[in-house]
Amino acid sequence: MEIQFGRKHHLFKIEEPHASLSGMCEGNEVWILSLHVDNESRGKGIGAEMMRCAFQQFYGQTFYLFALAEEPDRQQALERFYRRLGFEVFGPQKAGTATLMRRIL
Repeated sequence: MEIQFGRKHHLFKIEEPHASLSGMCEGNEVWILSLHVDNESRGKGIGAEMMRCAFQQFYGQTFYLFALAEEPDRQQALERFYRRLGFEVFGPQKAGTATLMRRIL
């Protein structure tokens, strides 16, 4: 799995055939902007593997994300997924229907 870096704003992306992750790095903060795994590929560890790849690349930095499921009934499952990866709810717990979470490495 390889991280591709953009030219502006410290953007990065990881792409696999049925999944993608994008984010932005600024100083000691890494924001996960999007993590998508196709429906037929969910539950196979692809999303977790992509997140671990980002953790290795940006070791020692704090990760932030807004957990927001594409389908509202999947919101709790999404938050459990990020908790298993070491994220915790941070700051104001909700921003609309999204949950602000962070992980300190």
